[in-house]
Amino acid sequence: GQSSVNYSVPAIANATSYSWTLPNGAAGASNTGNISVDFSPSASSGNITVKGTNACGQGNAATLAVSVNPLPAAAGAISGSNTVCQGQSSVNYTVPAIANATSYIWTLPSGTFGASNKRNISVSFGPTSASGSITVKGLNACGEGAARSLAVTVNSVPSAAGSISGSNTVCQGQSSVSYSVSAIPGATSYVWSLPPGALGYSDDRNISVDYGTSAKSGSITVKATNTCGEDKESILPISVFEKPPTPVIILTDNSLESDAAVGNQWFDRNGPIPGATGQSYVFTRSGNYYAIITISGCKSEPSNTIEVIITQLENEWNKITTTKIYPNPAANTLYMENRISDDPVDYRIIHLSGNILYSGKFAGNTTVDIGQLGNGIYLIAIDTDNGTEMWKIFKK
Repeated sequence: GQSSVNYSVPAIANATSYSWTLPNGAAGASNTGNISVDFSPSASSGNITVKGTNACGQGNAATLAVSVNPLPAAAGAISGSNTVCQGQSSVNYTVPAIANATSYIWTLPSGTFGASNKRNISVSFGPTSASGSITVKGLNACGEGAARSLAVTVNSVPSAAGSISGSNTVCQGQSSVSYSVSAIPGATSYVWSLPPGALGYSDDRNISVDYGTSAKSGSITVKATNTCGEDKESILPISVFEKPPTPVIILTDNSLESDAAVGNQWFDRNGPIPGATGQSYVFTRSGNYYAIITISGCKSEPSNTIEVIITQLENEWNKITTTKIYPNPAANTLYMENRISDDPVDYRIIHLSGNILYSGKFAGNTTVDIGQLGNGIYLIAIDTDNGTEMWKIFKK
């Protein structure tokens, strides 16, 4: 491949011209004592000769042996990772031995460091390294061979996560609470962590969280990851409020009472009763009633339900004072007392449907076991000298 290589011979006595011969693959022409020779890429070693000529013939030739050295062969394929991370070090690359090369020339992408004149190189990718190509070519005294390149993609660690959006105050037992974070450049997945007792899984930028009945306050965090690592996480503090205990309500005379001092809301079959938010509720009509407590925005389970039946008998019961029955409501034992006579009297415990459940007789006072009765309202009929008294009792 070398061109314009000059050769000359001293002037030959009696020569009127000069005759040159060249090695195979070498080109040049001259009839003087000087010649310029171009050696093609396929030229081979051989002799350059020259001799003088005139009308009488040719003189003896002079010979110069010329060694034609080849350029390095084209580089083969580079082996090594074509996807790396900023900050990654000691990444090895190699190329097969290049024929006729006495050394190797490597070039690297911007922000990348490494040096070698051999067929192997160890490369460090700095924090600002950019994607580009690694190239290598062989070198010898004649020059450089054809280069080979390997395109290398340099990835970065994902950016820091932005603010998490979603409710930071929740209740124990609350489910399907959604949280999200803006898309993070460079992220291939997202890692979420949740407060104790909270459940949810996601590897993208959205997550749905269920807070168990024992969930505690804590933090939701998220960070982005890729093959190069992870960056700073985003944190959202979460306040988890306890679920209020389920209230218990009882019937006392013409009102309902809750065992919860605050947070009550009374309900009937139509839903929440407007304004009925006290610990007690005075009912004015028959129906099924229950209460729910709300504290710090968290609702309890519904209380037990009490059926209230208002009848016209109630107007008469208040006038009857012969018999005393207590407690009312009662859980297991009911006390009956005839306050004006020790004479035996008959009594009956009657279901609201009219069925007689118990009947008996007592004189003065007695106790009745009502533990096997279901919760609800019952009637007691007592036959006295003044007629039949009717009482309404509440079994709880």
